[in-house]
Amino acid sequence: MAKIIPDIDKAILSRQKVEQGELYLLNYLKEEFDPEAEVYFQPCFNGERPDVVIIKEGVGVIIIEVKD
Repeated sequence: MAKIIPDIDKAILSRQKVEQGELYLLNYLKEEFDPEAEVYFQPCFNGERPDVVIIKEGVGVIIIEVKD
C-alpha cells in the first residue's frame, strides 16, 4: 500500500477537480503499489502540476499525466 500525499479524501475536497482516471490511478496505487513508495497528487514543480509523481528512495521518480 503506497503512501498517497495528500490523502485521497483530501484531494477530492481540494479546489482542484479530480478526474475519474486520476482517482482510479490513485486508488490502484494505494492498494497495489510498493508500500515504500510515496505518491504525490498534483504537486507543484516550478509552476507545473503533473497529475501524479511517484518517488521511491534509492530507485527513482515517475511522473504521470493521466488522460481520461
